[in-house]
Amino acid sequence: MQIRFRQEIAILWDTIYSFRVQYNRERFEEMAKDEEEIQEELKLVSLIPYTPTDEMAPFFHYLPETNGFLQQFLFGHISGCQGKYDEVSVQSFFKALQNYNDVAMQLFLFYFPELEAARAAELLKSPADLVLAVRDLQNCNDTIKNNLLAILLNPAREIQRLSYELVEREQQIKLLYEKKAEMLTQLRLQFTEEHAQTCWGEGAKASTDLTQFEYVTVAFCALCKNVIYERFQNDSLLFVLGNEYEKTQFPEEDESSEEKFAACVTALGEKNRWLFFNYIFEHEGVTGKELEKEFGMTGPNVYYHLGALSRAELVKSESKGRNIHYYVDRDTIRKMRRYLERYEG
Repeated sequence: MQIRFRQEIAILWDTIYSFRVQYNRERFEEMAKDEEEIQEELKLVSLIPYTPTDEMAPFFHYLPETNGFLQQFLFGHISGCQGKYDEVSVQSFFKALQNYNDVAMQLFLFYFPELEAARAAELLKSPADLVLAVRDLQNCNDTIKNNLLAILLNPAREIQRLSYELVEREQQIKLLYEKKAEMLTQLRLQFTEEHAQTCWGEGAKASTDLTQFEYVTVAFCALCKNVIYERFQNDSLLFVLGNEYEKTQFPEEDESSEEKFAACVTALGEKNRWLFFNYIFEHEGVTGKELEKEFGMTGPNVYYHLGALSRAELVKSESKGRNIHYYVDRDTIRKMRRYLERYEG
């Protein structure tokens, strides 16, 4: 197994992520109340000289259970490289964006996932029907709807504008990488097969032996701190890792049972989290959107509480298609029960 490092992929990831933060700042600020990593990322993004414009908002707007269209488009672009991750770069991503009609179709299906591709193609050819469809769109305000419509009606102009914004941001992100060059070098020097195996065990959805891969490509982000993303195709495996990924992948061994138990109690001490935990226990595989409907909460508030439960390892998540499903972490429950056994008798 050969470990290779690809900074270009990380730069591309951070470029898109920085826009996601700025176009969904309210959600990130809500999450940052309880997550130091996001607080630091918000500070870094705030140093980038850019004021979000309404025209670009539909490319980065969060829908329930998603991270925005452009992040999803990036996933598809990485998959399309068929394991040849050396080919993934900002330039290759821009080239993929130049297929304007295809991008418009994917954007439309992102906002209307229930539609078949054939029906979507019909609507894109009929401006009148397209206006009606976008007007009735759920989970979007009028600003998103109006600018989404502008993109779908004239994709070439708006995607060219997007590409220009991405090029400008890429240059700003590269400056951040230059400032953090020493830190990134240390991360590369310290990354071992053991690290790869642990990351694989955390992110993989199938029990597959890591040794089957001939190449492991690793991209370390300078902006994102705790992102862990894995993609495997053919004989190649890709990790996109935040610069503080070791805090979640390699927790300190001296953390006591008392501290872990206290973290669980603290998380469950908040009424809404206790209700969430019980509901997830009774409805295994529930989605964030279903929790929003059940408890009458906004998306940011739901994910804020889910984040706290996840950090306490009380719930875990699994991606299935476009949705993320949540489950009670039974291992943590067993550990809590064993901890309480000391008080029996």
